[in-house]
Amino acid sequence: MVKRVLRTDDREIAESTVSSTYEPSSIEVGPRQSFEFTLDAATLSHVVAGRLHVRKPSRLHGTDESGQYHVCLPLTGKVLCGGAADEPQLITPGRASVWGPGQTPDTYWAAGTTLMCFMIPPDLVRSEAEALLGRTPPAPVVFEPRMDLTTPSGRSWWRLVNLLAGELEADSGLIQQAMTRHHFERLVVEGLLLAHRNSLSDVLEQRFRSTTTNAVARAIELVEEDPAAPWSALSLASRVHVSVRSLQDGFRREHDTTPMSYVRSVRLRRVRDDLLDAAALVTVNQVAQRWGFLHMGRFAESYRREFGELPSVTRRRGHVAGL
Repeated sequence: MVKRVLRTDDREIAESTVSSTYEPSSIEVGPRQSFEFTLDAATLSHVVAGRLHVRKPSRLHGTDESGQYHVCLPLTGKVLCGGAADEPQLITPGRASVWGPGQTPDTYWAAGTTLMCFMIPPDLVRSEAEALLGRTPPAPVVFEPRMDLTTPSGRSWWRLVNLLAGELEADSGLIQQAMTRHHFERLVVEGLLLAHRNSLSDVLEQRFRSTTTNAVARAIELVEEDPAAPWSALSLASRVHVSVRSLQDGFRREHDTTPMSYVRSVRLRRVRDDLLDAAALVTVNQVAQRWGFLHMGRFAESYRREFGELPSVTRRRGHVAGL
């Protein structure tokens, strides 16, 4: 990992450092204005991640068409982006600007602006898109120029970025290991592909829904086969090879419930079947424990909500019917 730290009031030094760290760029400031610029950046395996700050209003202009993907997130201040879309866009904290190969970034930074800026190689975007799709993308990925970081998926990606920023500031830690840096890079790019609208979003959403539907069906099979197993959302998700969040979203979308609520419902049905079986001369507690219920008070209340009666009532009815 290569780190760069710069504190300067020399515009030319700032311009040279930004160009060598990211891509060829020019920096302009107003006439007779002082200049103060800071840069803390690190090149991971392939991705460049950095925090830039300007004290006075400044303009950063790409001198060539970009060959990379760039994501810029204002932490303070505001940025007017003229190269990421046909019309200039004002980007403030809670939003990000995204542009890709073939575009020429042209940004105006207000005084006191601090940004997190990522530069991502096209090969990495393509390989992560291929991993998500299961095949090679038909064309380079094109992102929408403005990213909303206030949506649930946007906030998740922002938390990941914050975690990475914190690791970069440390002098030691897991980020110093090559495998960890590679993992972080993949998470950042994969998260960007899933959290931000792009030319593959519809295909990725369709694939995600299909994968999740199959995972939910398999999870239901596992629970029905062995309801008493010590299931958790994590263990179910691991068995069906999806994330916990994906499995939860799938259960909610397809069955209007959660994985663990479904497990509880199956266990309650098995308890009821046993209680109605007059040949099973066992107590309610024994039946409940057989199907994974250890707290009798909570079990009785769950049973009552599910079937409209206490388990002892069901047991009596089953016993009477068998006489």
